[in-house]
Amino acid sequence: KYAMQISKYVHEMADFVAGKTGSGKFNELYYKFLLLEAQNYQLDSGLLYLEKNRIPKERFYEPRRDVFIKHNIVGSVQDMLDDKLDLLCVSLPPGTGKSTFEDFALSLIGGWFPNDFNLSSAHSSILTRSLYDGVMEIITDPVEYTWHEIFPGIKIQGTNAKETTINLERQGRFKTWTFRSIDGSLTGATRCNRFLTADDLVSGIEEALNKARLESLWAK
Repeated sequence: KYAMQISKYVHEMADFVAGKTGSGKFNELYYKFLLLEAQNYQLDSGLLYLEKNRIPKERFYEPRRDVFIKHNIVGSVQDMLDDKLDLLCVSLPPGTGKSTFEDFALSLIGGWFPNDFNLSSAHSSILTRSLYDGVMEIITDPVEYTWHEIFPGIKIQGTNAKETTINLERQGRFKTWTFRSIDGSLTGATRCNRFLTADDLVSGIEEALNKARLESLWAK
């Protein structure tokens, strides 16, 4: 923990000096320490480093970072990683980047814990397929993202677009990521011993206004 505090201080100073002087050496130093932190379970650093090679105006996280930090979204997910929180509920307006943030965070969580199992659910298979596609893009596109720089020894063992599963490291019954709608077949699909994410489980206004349907949904 102390080492990460020192590293973050160094990368912040390197970034400051690079901005003041335009020095490529300090910019390189900034990313070296970001990578060190990203490989040691630091979510904010991992999110920044993932988009290192992207054109700044096309980046997702960096332009939204101050807002995500201000509302403690990043800090709360980090607390879950550090086992300080068990349950986190996030409510934000549409279009603020919740699902994309979920994709980025899940891609890092899978890399940090490749032999654990994560389950992501939503109200429809269309949305879970979108989450699957988002994680797939991050872990397989070496031009846009630096996932393989953060996790150089991690191999993609297999993917299944029909079952919307992705597996790392080893062959097994349960996969690193499983994406399945709330009404999809979940029995025996995964053990989900790391992260369970639920994104927009309510399908629409009719379900939202129907108490009986909400009770049934909560039970599921």
